[in-house]
Amino acid sequence: MVIDIIAAGSEDTVMRIRLLCDDYWHPGQVPIDGVALLAGDGFQFDTIIDAKDFKPDTLSGYAAVLLCKCDEASQQDRTSWKTETVQREFIRYTENQEAKLP
Repeated sequence: MVIDIIAAGSEDTVMRIRLLCDDYWHPGQVPIDGVALLAGDGFQFDTIIDAKDFKPDTLSGYAAVLLCKCDEASQQDRTSWKTETVQREFIRYTENQEAKLP
């Protein structure tokens, strides 16, 4: 499941942030409610609840990534989602300093 929390304002002033959340121990609604307070302040949060919907090669399109889940695909599906491919992509994303703040 993918949820968009879109900030008001001009598209060219919006910072896109990927939010990965929800597992057995960490209910996704908590970070979703928390980042919703920033909507309208120039942020757009693209939220993924089920990690099976996550595509590692899409990280470069985001200024930041908020990882609010453990290695469980979702609250109902406790299988691992942090494959070697996913881990390599997170390393590449941070080493290449693709996460930039304005």
